[in-house]
Amino acid sequence: MQIDGTIIQPPEFDPATVERTIRILASDYVVIAELDKAVRAIHRKAPRLTLVIEPPKLDPVTALSHGDVDLLAMPDVYLSEEHPSVPYFRDEYVVIACQNNRFLGETISREEFFEARHVVMRFANHTPTFEGWFTKNAGAERKLAAVCGGFAAVPFLIAGTDNIALVQGRLARAFQQMLPIRILPPPIDIPPLVEHLQWHAFSEGDDCLNWVRQEILAARQS
Repeated sequence: MQIDGTIIQPPEFDPATVERTIRILASDYVVIAELDKAVRAIHRKAPRLTLVIEPPKLDPVTALSHGDVDLLAMPDVYLSEEHPSVPYFRDEYVVIACQNNRFLGETISREEFFEARHVVMRFANHTPTFEGWFTKNAGAERKLAAVCGGFAAVPFLIAGTDNIALVQGRLARAFQQMLPIRILPPPIDIPPLVEHLQWHAFSEGDDCLNWVRQEILAARQS
């Protein structure tokens, strides 16, 4: 990667003609919340560019350092201090429940939160999720009703049940349009989620990757 970035001169970059694969490490939540818009914009301008979006790995920093992926789209707690990064987007956590939940009104107390049964997302590599860290530090364990391997599955396991889940606000609002779920403010303190983009320091001179990164940032919702 260092030789490619400093010695080998790539041909002049043209989005309309470039044929290349860019690999991005991002969760399904990131795709739903923001990345889908960037993918559509990139494909309109660079129809021969292939974007491979891979789920989070056991060690995302090693994957980036070894050149296995080109970009990370993750919270900063998962990133490396050795490579450049920029903030991507910000989100707040909310509680979701079925519209017909028998035990909740328009709000949820801390006691109700920990008495309810939760649907949670768990990475296949067992890396704790962002909200999992802070919920565990709130002083009580969640009672689990179901554990699934993707963020997008969580709302489907809430609809038609008395279960609840702590999820990202953008995810909740996206699925509220298709499922009978309601959104409640969380009764525990949990900081905002800030996703970042990170790339390898040796790829700073990569015109194609720089362009993809700029397109991803430009497509963010205002």
